[in-house]
Amino acid sequence: MARLSDIEIFVAVVDGGTFTAAAASLNLSKSYVSRRLRALEDQLGVRLLDRTTRRRSLTDAGRAYHEQVAPLLEGLAGAERAVAALQAQPRGTLRLAAPQSFGLRWLQPALHEFMERWPGLRVEVSFSERMIDVVADGFDLAIRGGSLEDSALVARRLAPITGVVVASPAYLLRVGTPTHPSQLSGHTCLDYAVRRTMPSWWFRGDQGEVSVSVDARLVSDSGAALVAAAEAGLGICYQPDFEVYDALRAGRLVQLFLDWATWDGALFAVYPHRRHLSPKVRLLVAHLVQSFVGPPWGRAQ
Repeated sequence: MARLSDIEIFVAVVDGGTFTAAAASLNLSKSYVSRRLRALEDQLGVRLLDRTTRRRSLTDAGRAYHEQVAPLLEGLAGAERAVAALQAQPRGTLRLAAPQSFGLRWLQPALHEFMERWPGLRVEVSFSERMIDVVADGFDLAIRGGSLEDSALVARRLAPITGVVVASPAYLLRVGTPTHPSQLSGHTCLDYAVRRTMPSWWFRGDQGEVSVSVDARLVSDSGAALVAAAEAGLGICYQPDFEVYDALRAGRLVQLFLDWATWDGALFAVYPHRRHLSPKVRLLVAHLVQSFVGPPWGRAQ
């Protein structure tokens, strides 16, 4: 099979009319163009051009060959232009996964702004507490919190998060307000199912670290469900600051242990590849980084 570059040289000679014009259009030397054209003719076993001192003209075989290969080269050029256009702005479908409570409250507004800016993009979003496999499940990226264990994924830090212990005013009025983490053992607690592999709630204060084992009355993989239960007065929950921000501001919940530090972590955008990252992923990650500066939920206290 003939080399693609030799075919391009042949078409450039035909279109330009001379070796000199073809060499100039391809940024090659005239001698190289002539040599490669002879190599193409040798490969095909036919003469493509009749050469005289005054002009170059197509043979019958050259004319038939040009009619076949010129549209193919134009098709390849069109494909390259299409790819370049996709690289210039986000198009197609972007598949995104995020935890449900965070996604519905905080991700959606940022995502809506992104979609308004890039109307040519179609977005598919999965809001779920399930830990999805970004690659196996066919997602372009996912939002995750806490520690990241999959070293095969690229992670971009979006915003800090910290744990907050909260209860409703009604619960505290009925049962009393704990002033030290050790007193949690005498209270009804609501715990996150994903965290049940951890035996206790962790705190750090002036006198050192404290780990408190809790006997949770309600366990759920939904942070929103735990917050709702806490608002209903069912007990004390330990959730990320973004999860309880609205309830704290509205006074539906009260933060406990203000003098104690809790766990600190971060939210990340994770995706499979850094090299040749698609514009849709690159631009969305940059948009999310900007959207969560601060972050918008602030610190709960």
